[in-house]
Amino acid sequence: MTKPRFIWAFDFGQVMQTLATVIPIASLVWYMAASNAEMRRDIATLQAREASYAPKVDALAKSNDVQDERIGNIADAVRGIQRVNAEMLSQIGGVREDLAGIKARIAVPR
Repeated sequence: MTKPRFIWAFDFGQVMQTLATVIPIASLVWYMAASNAEMRRDIATLQAREASYAPKVDALAKSNDVQDERIGNIADAVRGIQRVNAEMLSQIGGVREDLAGIKARIAVPR
């Protein structure tokens, strides 16, 4: 018995099967490359935007720190004023008592 000889001829079905495999793979590779390039552009845009916003955010944070310090100083001043007012009210109360005592001693019976 003789061996069958390999036939180098291609039929239309083999060509179509090859194209049906190669074309989707090539399309997928092209789509992934385009998506990758678009993603890199988007990342570069976001990094540039971040670089432009970073000094503004830092300045705002510094300004907020200054405002926090000013508010803290105002709060300390208000606490001091409240303490002084409380001391003055207690002294006024003492003066009232002294005046009431003096008035009682001076009062002339009728």
